[in-house]
Amino acid sequence: MKTIHFYRYQLPGSKRWKQTRHRMDAESARKWFAQFHPTATYKPVEHGAMEIGKPYLGWNGPNNHGGPGTSKH
Repeated sequence: MKTIHFYRYQLPGSKRWKQTRHRMDAESARKWFAQFHPTATYKPVEHGAMEIGKPYLGWNGPNNHGGPGTSKH
């Protein structure tokens, strides 16, 4: 499975760290920072990391009416 993280980054000459608003895997982060902030120092944030692999099919609970892709209309 792949793990995706938020990333913190610091631009040269800046004292503050900023954080991305979206999660990325390591390869996507490398490409994103190369395109938008090529001189930034960046690192993953462990808090909020998610493992992805199988798609989420929804919770088959009382408000879902039978799961994804089904309709009671």
